[in-house]
Formats: sequence, structure tokens, C-alpha cells
Amino acid sequence: MNRSLCAICLALALITNASADTTAFICKGKNGEKVFSQTPCGKEESAITIKNDMPKEKPMPGSAPLAIGMTKDEVIKLWGRPQEDHRSMYASGEHNQWVYIGCCNNRDYVYFENGKLTAVQLH
Repeated sequence: MNRSLCAICLALALITNASADTTAFICKGKNGEKVFSQTPCGKEESAITIKNDMPKEKPMPGSAPLAIGMTKDEVIKLWGRPQEDHRSMYASGEHNQWVYIGCCNNRDYVYFENGKLTAVQLH
């Protein structure tokens, strides 16, 4: 998905009711370019539906602050399970890098040492 369409989808999702599907209209601009609108724009339009299939109760990365020292279970309760878990073993113990992939492929990184949160890197 290109960045401009991703940005439009995000903007429409924020503007409209987060629990409902959203309809957007693809119209022709003054110079013939594609423009997106929340309202119908004439006979040259086409409509697309942006599905919101995310359950309300699902935790969202970044929706709640994390605190250094939290356990993995505490982070999962707040942000949900990560899309990627990179695990390394060292003499000092286990190290994990969790990756949460968001809109437009933005990535947030959460780091653990021996099961305790040590760092968070937000996009």
C-alpha cells in the first residue's frame, strides 16, 4: 500500500467512529489527479470501504505507557503480543527484542533482559 493511501486510511479511521467500517470516495481533482473524500463527489467517483476488523478489546501498541522493569506478561496485557520476537542467549541470560509493526510499516521496539523490560524505542 503506498504511503499516501495509508495516510488517508489512517486519517479516515481517526475522523470516523473507530468501531465502524468507513466509506471513502475516490474522485477526480481539478487537474485530473485522484483525491479522496468522505462525501460523494459526483458521477466520476468510485467508493471504497475501509474495513475495521480490529476488536475493541485488543490492546494497541503505544496505547498505554510502559515502565522499565515490567514483565513480558504485563507488556502483553497493555500492548498485546508482538509481531516479531528476536531472542538471544548470552552469559548474562536471555535478551529479547519485540517488534510491533503499525500503520505504514512503522515499528516500535521493546527490549527485555531476563524477562524484565529494559528499553522501549518508539517510531
